[in-house]
Amino acid sequence: MTTKIVTTLSGMFCALALASGHAATITSDNFSIAQGYVNSGGSYQFDTSETSSVNVSPGINFNLNVSVIGAALSPTGFTFINGVLGSSVADYASSYSSSVFSVALNASYVGPTPLDAAVNPDYKLQLNITSISIYAASFSAQGVSSTLGWTETTVGNAQAQTQQSIVTNPGPNWLTRDNYVNLIWTPNGFQTEGDAQGRTFGLAQSIPDNFALDGFLVTGNIVLTYTAVPEPGTIGLLVSAAAIGFFVVRRRAQVRA
Repeated sequence: MTTKIVTTLSGMFCALALASGHAATITSDNFSIAQGYVNSGGSYQFDTSETSSVNVSPGINFNLNVSVIGAALSPTGFTFINGVLGSSVADYASSYSSSVFSVALNASYVGPTPLDAAVNPDYKLQLNITSISIYAASFSAQGVSSTLGWTETTVGNAQAQTQQSIVTNPGPNWLTRDNYVNLIWTPNGFQTEGDAQGRTFGLAQSIPDNFALDGFLVTGNIVLTYTAVPEPGTIGLLVSAAAIGFFVVRRRAQVRA
């Protein structure tokens, strides 16, 4: 009978121990970062000057830095107002997809320590990307198909989009608005130990330096996971339940004796 009491109590206190810590999450606001390729005082680069109205931060508890690097083709390019590729004084975009092109995203939790966090909160961060996209047009002659696709080069999470066919039409090397395709991808997410995560992206292409680019956009959210402890009232109830269980088992043992 003593063995039965010990076994029962062991089960109760195991349940109490398991309840003492559980996973909790804090999720950011949905973010949206858009950049167009522009001529800014003779410096050709991706920035948010055309798209300030559509850039939305992940909220006060999270920080997100997005850096886009591209190589210049000409000082003119299409507009990218409110996240939509528009027109330009010239028919040519202002960048091309060489090995220089890259996107780096760095997210971090900057909020206060959660009130219910355990002594060792065991933070994990996940930067979820619901879409990463860019407009691309091919330099190929009319009717020739080249392929282009997003690729993630983050260490430990390398993955790639199935490359998409992009055809120049109606004329050879005419980079008009109608020749641009919006290349969109939703990469798989993953957790990183700690309160920060970085992800890097580029473009895989069938013919190097064969694409003009403009209008970059990335959307998603950030999730912090941590170990939380129950509220004091919950712990009190569990302890009371364990104590009642102990006395019930003990009483039954005494009666049977």
